Amino acid sequence: MNNSFLRGYRYLYKVTWFKFILIMLAALAAMNLLCKIPTFFLEAKRSNPNSYGWIYPIFACFISPLIETACIQYLLYKIFAFFIAKKKRLFPAYVLGSSIIFGLFHLLGADANIGWYIYRFCTGMAGGLVFSTTMYFMTRRKQYPFWSTVAVHAIANTLLICLSLIEILLQG
Repeated sequence: MNNSFLRGYRYLYKVTWFKFILIMLAALAAMNLLCKIPTFFLEAKRSNPNSYGWIYPIFACFISPLIETACIQYLLYKIFAFFIAKKKRLFPAYVLGSSIIFGLFHLLGADANIGWYIYRFCTGMAGGLVFSTTMYFMTRRKQYPFWSTVAVHAIANTLLICLSLIEILLQG
């Protein structure tokens, strides 16, 4: 196994849960920024966050992280851990499988061109990588894995909604 991967694994295994959540939020911000680069070159149809009214921010910031973490990260972790006994194989299989399913899950309800689907899948997969890594390491450390993942997910969604509202205010 790659020595740098082992060093990264050991470092993430030793950090405290709050520091780990901050690291995962920074990783999510960096991945979302990288996923936005293709939208500068592709004509993407953007949905209006105001079209859902006040229920959209409540759903995106509180309800959605609970449901998605329970159904995708937590349930898939239990399924993968049941079928894959070796921990060396569990980490890459679970993280990759969970993030692909998370990315596909975020394609539901999108009505746009191919560029928007690519953008949604890439950002969903980036979020899935962060959330499933959080679930994996917090489960291994026995430090509230479900609620830590929900917290990272809720904070990330809240920040994205605040940024989109600032963008709307600056445009109009």
